[in-house]
Amino acid sequence: MQCAATNSPRLSAIQYAKNNGPQRKHNELVLAFCQPAFLVEPSDTLRILDVGCGTGDFTRDGLLPCCLPCAKIVGVDVSPEMIEHARRHSEHEKIEYELLNIGGNVTEFLRRYGHFDRVYSFYCLQWLKDQSMALKNIASLLFPGGQCLLVIPASQQPAAVWSRLAQMDRWKKYSEILTKHAFRRVAIHSSYQK
Repeated sequence: MQCAATNSPRLSAIQYAKNNGPQRKHNELVLAFCQPAFLVEPSDTLRILDVGCGTGDFTRDGLLPCCLPCAKIVGVDVSPEMIEHARRHSEHEKIEYELLNIGGNVTEFLRRYGHFDRVYSFYCLQWLKDQSMALKNIASLLFPGGQCLLVIPASQQPAAVWSRLAQMDRWKKYSEILTKHAFRRVAIHSSYQK
């Protein structure tokens, strides 16, 4: 099953939170490498948007410490379950979590939150059906001169191949068994926990 607004697999927030360790580590490495390139130093007025915040744990524990001092981080995700999990488990006085499809209409969001100095997105944009619209929306949410850091895999071929195989009659039964037991097209890595 996939999220309607994206090509993203629908993954439970609890499963995602348990198994996003390798992605978190990579995000931390990217931040450490790229953070010095930002022209504007963190300040009490810095407004940050985290697109595809998921469960919010990286927003709070990884992104926020690199961006302090800041005025606010707004973490957004297309999944209501992820946002609800983030609000319950990754709260912080400088972070708000909101439901937003970055590939859709962002007018109301812009009216409510205004523009941002920085936009970050880690492993989210590759799942969007309309990446061009997402990039236009990100640009429209930035202040003039604002900056962004977008981490997107160079290739989604393994996921695309898996998805096609899962639809073939020969392999479909295995996909159904995995789905029945709460494996909804998750990334395979050595630290997976059920």
